[in-house]
Amino acid sequence: MVTEPVQDSAAVAVAPLVRPLVPNDLDALTPLDEAYAAAVGAEAHVNRGSLHFFGRSGHSFVAESADGSPLGFVLAHSTWTGGLPALRLERLVAAPGDDAADTAAALAEAVVKSAYDAGVYRLNAEVPTVDDVGLTALTRAGFVQRDVVAFGRRLGSAGTSGTRA
Repeated sequence: MVTEPVQDSAAVAVAPLVRPLVPNDLDALTPLDEAYAAAVGAEAHVNRGSLHFFGRSGHSFVAESADGSPLGFVLAHSTWTGGLPALRLERLVAAPGDDAADTAAALAEAVVKSAYDAGVYRLNAEVPTVDDVGLTALTRAGFVQRDVVAFGRRLGSAGTSGTRA
């Protein structure tokens, strides 16, 4: 009689449930976004308007635990400039913890699949250089780092208040 080894259930990572983002996610995602923005030196992206916009994109997702607690999210949208369509990943956030890398990877893969299914084959992402989890997740999903310099500028009163571009 051959028996299979029994795995310790505590050692087996359970993939998060990934579902489309909806505007009602505002209260759950705001604290995650604010903590991420503070950690990487960026401004928060999550607000009622952004969730309506990204929720319609078809390329933005929320990762949840089995009990429905948010583990992370990704904000992405496609654009068309008269040539080929492209997808831009704006924000990839995984809650800090042991499963952050797997959560971020699942979210990045969801974006890749949604882009492929929509026939959008050019994907771009900007991730802060201090976001090791995001950089690793994008690499695992097949993104490659390009040698470019990103510039940003704020106009109006936000440009003179010290707010980062």
